[in-house]
Amino acid sequence: MAVEFLSDSPLATVQDTGRIGCARYGYRRCGACDAWSARIAGLLCGNESRSGQDTVIEFTLRGGSLRFMEDTLFAVTGADCDLQLDDAAVPMYQSLYARAGQILNIGAAKSGLRIYLAVRGGFALPPVMGSRSTDTVCCLGGYEGRKLRKGDLLPVQSFPPGRCQALPAAFPVSPPGRVRWIGADRIPVLRVVPGPQDGLFPQDAGPLFCRSVYEIGSDSNRMGCRLAGAPLPVPRGDMISDPIVEGSVQISSDGQPIVMMADHQTTGGYPKIGTVIHSDLPVLAQKRPGERVAFSFVTVEEAQRIRRGNEALFKELERWLAGR
Repeated sequence: MAVEFLSDSPLATVQDTGRIGCARYGYRRCGACDAWSARIAGLLCGNESRSGQDTVIEFTLRGGSLRFMEDTLFAVTGADCDLQLDDAAVPMYQSLYARAGQILNIGAAKSGLRIYLAVRGGFALPPVMGSRSTDTVCCLGGYEGRKLRKGDLLPVQSFPPGRCQALPAAFPVSPPGRVRWIGADRIPVLRVVPGPQDGLFPQDAGPLFCRSVYEIGSDSNRMGCRLAGAPLPVPRGDMISDPIVEGSVQISSDGQPIVMMADHQTTGGYPKIGTVIHSDLPVLAQKRPGERVAFSFVTVEEAQRIRRGNEALFKELERWLAGR
């Protein structure tokens, strides 16, 4: 079984839940930027987070055309886009059955930024350090360690056929969270745990950070999301580089935040005022340049409560899909 790429995409890579436990060797985690959408796609195909079943293709801004070489169950989630299976329009957030030889056309994102394609059984690519995620900087994982292009043939794991299923209408397509209204504009509020260097900033930095609204910069990517807004006062003096994680909010020398994304480096020298909680990163991952976000501080305990609540939602979804 295989899927053939018939056209190029601005950035299409194979991702999974990421390369965990390798940062101490200098390797970035990678993985799906919008883990929420990627997880839904896999569950709709009946996949589990093991043995490569959690692999998806992540498209940025625009999809492309793919041919299914064998009968395949698939699902597309994430940014809103048009889908066509041969000449027929088909829906997102629903697993669908493609016959051998059928072509799936994934259009440009009409809203949102990243699109996810999952297939029943996942993609049968060799794991590198426990993950099939593509690290395009280190040229490892995924498909030959690079982005996908026309002519690539991605093997699919042989797996018993699954059922076509749709996401329940009540299940959120993005993580539940906070918003701030500015006139008619709905601004997502990303929740942030303070630290580890928040104590180094002047006292007025934290309140200003939470009052401000920031615009996504055009130079944002899978490595980091650069923001522009009211500059924050920064600590004086140099800081020794130390570890960073996905969600770390570095404040650059010009006072502007940079939020670390899935492909972030393992260490950094800018002070970190906080860390965006894992549950809110998928919201940021779908924001385009020019769109805006805000921040608010939460405690570690509140962040853990939010994470447990979201995990409970997915457990309930798994039970619901299994019982269909």
